[in-house]
Amino acid sequence: MWFIWNVAAGHDNHKSTIQRIAENVTHLGHPMSPVRVRVCDSPPEPTLIPNPNGHIIMRLPGVGRLKHLEEIHKLRLKNESIRASLGREIYYGFPERTQSRHTSVFSNVYTFKIKIEGILPAQSTINLTSVVRRSILDLYPEPIPEIISGHDHLGNPLRRPHLAVTPLLDVGHQYADGHILGFAVWIPGNIPLELIETLQRIFAGFNFITLGRFGIGVVEYVTSDSEIRVAKALKPDTYTKAEATWASVTPVIFGKYPKRSQVGPGKNGGKVFAELCEMIGLPSQGSSHGPIERFSWRAYGLRVCITEKAR
Repeated sequence: MWFIWNVAAGHDNHKSTIQRIAENVTHLGHPMSPVRVRVCDSPPEPTLIPNPNGHIIMRLPGVGRLKHLEEIHKLRLKNESIRASLGREIYYGFPERTQSRHTSVFSNVYTFKIKIEGILPAQSTINLTSVVRRSILDLYPEPIPEIISGHDHLGNPLRRPHLAVTPLLDVGHQYADGHILGFAVWIPGNIPLELIETLQRIFAGFNFITLGRFGIGVVEYVTSDSEIRVAKALKPDTYTKAEATWASVTPVIFGKYPKRSQVGPGKNGGKVFAELCEMIGLPSQGSSHGPIERFSWRAYGLRVCITEKAR
């Protein structure tokens, strides 16, 4: 396995030091998987590369990671139950799949499982997403960036993509009952790396959520390691992999109000819905991306099914 850096200015000046560090690496991941590491000047062509639309999550170090680990090490001398936060997670994909016809403006998604006594019905969608957003803003250090808050410096709704929250429902199988399993936080692709790292630190400590009459729910961040043990509806790949057909399982909540005359049975939602489709990488009706085979509105609640003709 090769870890490849295409941009590493001045690495020749530090090659001997890097080699000495590499020789002292005993394992990667679990300590029962020993390794030997060396510096190589002629790696092969990469088979996995960073790709916001990829489906493989790799955990990588980011700015401030070493300082964080040193601080945790000092704390663990007094309390061994303290754990370091998860490392920065980056999406990777295969080189031949990096050029997709439709690309979402959201580069990363973080999913969370909610545990409560009983079940959380789908009708709680708006309440859940509102509470999650408020919780993130409460935990985020001041000043809160516009791309996180969704509002500009004057308090007006931001006109460019920003952090979004969606519910994750129990759907897609014969025993599904539609109750809420958790939620997802979507991050735009143009967000600075330091903001992502701040969010990841917040997510590591996001453990509880108050849901009104449903009580307090325990929030569990779905990591790449725990994905194999959770429902399909909680796996990011369920929502980010390429598909020819897309359908909503809840009424669509628009980022801004559509015109009343453009909403209802047989209506297409107008410009507001077309913009929403384009933001998540779907073709808008009549767009240059290609024809829409079926664009059906099942109810006034805007439950939507879109099927694109395969080329």
